[in-house]
Amino acid sequence: MASLPSDKSKPAEQGKDLGIRAPKGKIVESFNKGKDPKSQVMIAITDELKNDEDVYLIRSATELLGIKITENLREDKAGVYSPRVSPSIKITENLREDKAGVYSPRVSPSFKKEPNKTYSMTVSFTCAPENVKKLVDAVYEEIDKLAKKGPSKEDLDKVKEGQRRDIEKNSKENFYWSAGLRRIYYDGSKPEGLLEAKVRERIEKLSAKDIQKTSKKYFDYKKTSIVVSMMPEKIEEKATDKKHQAKMMEVLR
Repeated sequence: MASLPSDKSKPAEQGKDLGIRAPKGKIVESFNKGKDPKSQVMIAITDELKNDEDVYLIRSATELLGIKITENLREDKAGVYSPRVSPSIKITENLREDKAGVYSPRVSPSFKKEPNKTYSMTVSFTCAPENVKKLVDAVYEEIDKLAKKGPSKEDLDKVKEGQRRDIEKNSKENFYWSAGLRRIYYDGSKPEGLLEAKVRERIEKLSAKDIQKTSKKYFDYKKTSIVVSMMPEKIEEKATDKKHQAKMMEVLR
């Protein structure tokens, strides 16, 4: 690399904003693939990140939502298997305990700075095809509950205790510091935010009201969301009938 020519007189290349943004409104799509009698579902809520300070709150709200979704979908509603939670509590509890039959529910946040600041909260799971509508509605139900009532003290304590354990362990690992420094370089955040004392201070300040307000502010699935479901190919024969296809799409909406 040292032998490669360089011309420092030329300005560094700059990325170009192509104007690609997440679509507004509630978008529902379904397609057919695979022979196994199961469906894969993804629900994504994406919008503008209004404040950098909200990143921690969005992550914490996502953890709580994951708990509830797993709790509800798996046990009560039947049909969700093996939740993959990242690290999310509420949705996972709901999908697993209440709805049963859901495989691998995963609830995770992501953030992007360029070309504009955005966030995404994604819920994905595998379930029996006949349970798609029921389980998607169960996810919406948990989001609505969190936005209207906030989390219970028990659930909030679960999240905070998990975060305490994480920082205690991660602060001793090189990957925590290297990943944190890369993030600081990328988004310009303050390096002291990585310190264990600062992280613990933020955890102790986290309240149920913070989670409720954040969920209401950022998890509005009616404003901007995409729901995609992959159904088994054997259903495709029925789906070729326009009336049946329209009915399936309406059910998912």
